[in-house]
Amino acid sequence: MAAVRAVENRVPLVRSTNTGISAVVDPTGRIHDRTPLFEEAALVANVDIVEGGSPYTRFGDVFAYACIAGTLLLLYLRYRLGSVSIR
Repeated sequence: MAAVRAVENRVPLVRSTNTGISAVVDPTGRIHDRTPLFEEAALVANVDIVEGGSPYTRFGDVFAYACIAGTLLLLYLRYRLGSVSIR
């Protein structure tokens, strides 16, 4: 699940666990290196620091709020203008 979140936010992920699988994941979701399950190991990797992230990371819920505002506007216009039929 953490790798999916890394892809969603377009950031690299370095996951370190003491009993599970440790891994290095790039912003596109490719696993570059990982350790076996329940085995003592160490990873050494270079991770590029990326700027920007996904549009959701930059703008947040702006799109959702715009959709809500548009829906409310359409409902208001529908109420205000009433039923309009095209003949």
